[in-house]
Amino acid sequence: MKDTDFIINLLKSTVRFIYVLSLMVAALGGFIIVCVFIKNPYFLAVDTCIDAGNVWDDDEKRCRDDCLKWNRDYGCIQITEEQRMLFSVNKRISEAVYKDICLSNQKAWNNDKGDCDFYFVSADCGKLSGSWKYPDSCLTED
Repeated sequence: MKDTDFIINLLKSTVRFIYVLSLMVAALGGFIIVCVFIKNPYFLAVDTCIDAGNVWDDDEKRCRDDCLKWNRDYGCIQITEEQRMLFSVNKRISEAVYKDICLSNQKAWNNDKGDCDFYFVSADCGKLSGSWKYPDSCLTED
Protein backbone atom coordinates (compact mmCIF):
# COMPACT_ATOMS: atom_id res chain seq x y z
CA MET A 1 0.00 0.00 0.00
CA LYS A 2 2.88 2.33 0.79
CA ASP A 3 4.36 1.91 -2.71
CA THR A 4 1.14 3.06 -4.40
CA ASP A 5 0.88 6.09 -2.07
CA PHE A 6 4.44 7.03 -2.98
CA ILE A 7 3.74 6.74 -6.73
CA ILE A 8 0.48 8.72 -6.44
CA ASN A 9 2.24 11.48 -4.46
CA LEU A 10 5.07 11.52 -6.98
CA LEU A 11 2.61 11.85 -9.87
CA LYS A 12 0.73 14.65 -8.08
CA SER A 13 3.98 16.49 -7.42
CA THR A 14 5.04 16.06 -11.05
CA VAL A 15 1.70 17.41 -12.32
CA ARG A 16 1.94 20.43 -9.97
CA PHE A 17 5.51 21.09 -11.10
CA ILE A 18 4.51 20.94 -14.78
CA TYR A 19 1.52 23.23 -14.08
CA VAL A 20 3.67 25.81 -12.27
CA LEU A 21 6.36 25.58 -14.96
CA SER A 22 3.72 26.14 -17.67
CA LEU A 23 2.43 29.22 -15.84
CA MET A 24 5.96 30.59 -15.55
CA VAL A 25 6.66 30.04 -19.26
CA ALA A 26 3.34 31.70 -20.16
CA ALA A 27 4.13 34.67 -17.89
CA LEU A 28 7.60 35.02 -19.41
CA GLY A 29 6.14 34.89 -22.92
CA GLY A 30 3.60 37.55 -21.99
CA PHE A 31 6.33 39.71 -20.51
CA ILE A 32 8.40 39.43 -23.71
CA ILE A 33 5.41 40.38 -25.88
CA VAL A 34 4.65 43.40 -23.67
CA CYS A 35 8.30 44.48 -23.89
CA VAL A 36 8.26 44.23 -27.69
CA PHE A 37 5.07 46.33 -27.85
CA ILE A 38 6.58 48.93 -25.53
CA LYS A 39 9.76 49.16 -27.59
CA ASN A 40 7.96 49.22 -30.96
CA PRO A 41 4.18 49.26 -30.80
CA TYR A 42 4.06 49.23 -34.61
CA PHE A 43 5.95 45.99 -35.14
CA LEU A 44 2.87 44.13 -36.42
CA ALA A 45 2.02 46.98 -38.80
CA VAL A 46 5.63 47.04 -40.04
CA ASP A 47 5.54 43.29 -40.71
CA THR A 48 2.24 43.54 -42.57
CA CYS A 49 3.51 46.49 -44.59
CA ILE A 50 6.73 44.79 -45.65
CA ASP A 51 4.92 41.52 -46.41
CA ALA A 52 2.67 43.48 -48.79
CA GLY A 53 5.79 44.73 -50.64
CA ASN A 54 5.56 48.28 -49.33
CA VAL A 55 7.87 50.48 -47.24
CA TRP A 56 7.37 51.50 -43.61
CA ASP A 57 7.90 55.22 -42.93
CA ASP A 58 9.19 55.33 -39.37
CA ASP A 59 8.83 59.12 -39.09
CA GLU A 60 5.15 59.18 -40.07
CA LYS A 61 4.43 55.71 -38.62
CA ARG A 62 2.65 54.54 -41.74
CA CYS A 63 2.93 52.11 -44.61
CA ARG A 64 3.82 53.70 -47.94
CA ASP A 65 3.50 52.37 -51.44
CA ASP A 66 4.89 55.54 -53.03
CA CYS A 67 8.49 54.94 -51.90
CA LEU A 68 11.12 52.67 -53.39
CA LYS A 69 12.86 52.74 -50.02
CA TRP A 70 12.82 54.75 -46.83
CA ASN A 71 15.65 55.62 -44.50
CA ARG A 72 15.73 57.90 -41.47
CA ASP A 73 18.67 59.84 -42.97
CA TYR A 74 17.20 60.63 -46.41
CA GLY A 75 13.50 59.84 -46.02
CA CYS A 76 11.32 58.51 -48.83
CA ILE A 77 12.74 57.80 -52.27
CA GLN A 78 9.55 58.56 -54.19
CA ILE A 79 8.34 56.52 -57.16
CA THR A 80 5.63 57.36 -59.64
CA GLU A 81 2.50 55.29 -60.17
CA GLU A 82 3.95 53.98 -63.46
CA GLN A 83 7.22 52.94 -61.77
CA ARG A 84 5.26 51.28 -58.96
CA MET A 85 3.22 49.29 -61.50
CA LEU A 86 6.40 48.17 -63.29
CA PHE A 87 7.87 47.06 -59.99
CA SER A 88 4.75 45.18 -58.89
CA VAL A 89 4.63 43.28 -62.19
CA ASN A 90 8.33 42.42 -62.48
CA LYS A 91 9.26 42.34 -58.76
CA ARG A 92 12.45 44.11 -59.76
CA ILE A 93 13.37 47.40 -61.35
CA SER A 94 15.52 47.75 -64.45
CA GLU A 95 18.67 49.83 -64.15
CA ALA A 96 17.18 52.52 -66.38
CA VAL A 97 14.09 52.90 -64.16
CA TYR A 98 16.27 52.77 -61.04
CA LYS A 99 18.46 55.55 -62.47
CA ASP A 100 15.36 57.60 -63.33
CA ILE A 101 14.03 57.20 -59.77
CA CYS A 102 17.43 58.17 -58.37
CA LEU A 103 17.76 61.35 -60.44
CA SER A 104 14.12 62.41 -60.03
CA ASN A 105 14.68 62.29 -56.24
CA GLN A 106 17.63 64.68 -56.68
CA LYS A 107 20.23 62.02 -55.87
CA ALA A 108 23.46 61.28 -57.78
CA TRP A 109 23.87 58.24 -60.04
CA ASN A 110 27.24 56.44 -60.11
CA ASN A 111 27.85 55.47 -63.75
CA ASP A 112 30.74 53.16 -62.84
CA LYS A 113 28.77 51.05 -60.37
CA GLY A 114 25.29 51.54 -61.80
CA ASP A 115 23.99 52.56 -58.39
CA CYS A 116 22.40 55.50 -56.64
CA ASP A 117 23.91 57.55 -53.83
CA PHE A 118 20.80 58.08 -51.70
CA TYR A 119 22.84 60.08 -49.16
CA PHE A 120 23.76 62.66 -51.82
CA VAL A 121 23.02 66.29 -50.94
CA SER A 122 23.20 69.32 -53.22
CA ALA A 123 26.36 70.53 -51.45
CA ASP A 124 28.13 67.54 -53.06
CA CYS A 125 27.37 68.65 -56.64
CA GLY A 126 30.47 68.10 -58.78
CA LYS A 127 32.57 66.90 -55.82
CA LEU A 128 32.22 63.11 -56.08
CA SER A 129 35.12 61.14 -57.54
CA GLY A 130 34.52 58.87 -60.52
CA SER A 131 31.87 59.03 -63.20
CA TRP A 132 28.62 60.51 -61.85
CA LYS A 133 25.37 61.76 -63.31
CA TYR A 134 24.18 64.58 -61.08
CA PRO A 135 20.53 65.58 -60.67
CA ASP A 136 19.10 68.60 -62.46
CA SER A 137 19.22 70.59 -59.22
CA CYS A 138 23.04 70.68 -59.56
CA LEU A 139 22.76 72.47 -62.91
CA THR A 140 20.61 75.28 -61.52
CA GLU A 141 22.80 76.10 -58.53
CA ASP A 142 25.46 78.05 -60.47
